[in-house]
Amino acid sequence: MKKKALIFVGLGVLLTVCLIVALSGSGETPVRVGTQGVMHVSLARFYTLEEAVNESDVVLDVTITAWLGENLGDIRTTFFDADVNTALKGNAPDKITLLQIGNSEVTVDSFPLFQKGNRLIVFLSKLEWTDYEINFNLDYDNQYILLGAHSTVLHVENVQNASYALDRFGMLTTEYFSEQTDSLELSARMSAIDETTRQQFWKKMNASDPLITQLSGPINHIVRYDDYISEIERFAEKEGASE
Repeated sequence: MKKKALIFVGLGVLLTVCLIVALSGSGETPVRVGTQGVMHVSLARFYTLEEAVNESDVVLDVTITAWLGENLGDIRTTFFDADVNTALKGNAPDKITLLQIGNSEVTVDSFPLFQKGNRLIVFLSKLEWTDYEINFNLDYDNQYILLGAHSTVLHVENVQNASYALDRFGMLTTEYFSEQTDSLELSARMSAIDETTRQQFWKKMNASDPLITQLSGPINHIVRYDDYISEIERFAEKEGASE
């Protein structure tokens, strides 16, 4: 399958495809924190949850199944295979290729590369190749990239038969912790997590991905999964009704 080169403008960064390196093997991410250091990404904007839903092509609950390869040099992105558990907004195939900014050389500060088994809520833009003039062959189908880099991804873990989502950077949950939402009852329910559950969540997270607990984000909001998903679906429905 032949596609055209990616020129992705977002987050104030111009990305152009230069080289892809793929290794065969178990699909484990070979390096999760850049061997040459970290980069600080200045976001072009900060999204509320409603804005992130509105501007995403799809919002998905996914599980990372394999590291596929990476772009080296000035482009700094890594490709992952991901199974789609649930499409929360839009239509997506059962499996997608998820692009994350960063590679084995340089990663975003406090945002290590994903690993096999990570379950995530992600707000994504579909990559379209037909608009670009530079030819480049890629073997990966159904490519999506995070709408707002590290700010639009949440980690999901189960605790005592219930699911919870971790917003490490706090940008998509701040309104529910500051009572700036139009549903104070939902806000109170979503953010009211007792200390025992919180500790159990971090224990599960440490067992599944200890690097995330070591590189904990600056905010670390934990929200009830079901309530959070209900908000995503409400905003998606609201957007659809306004079109």
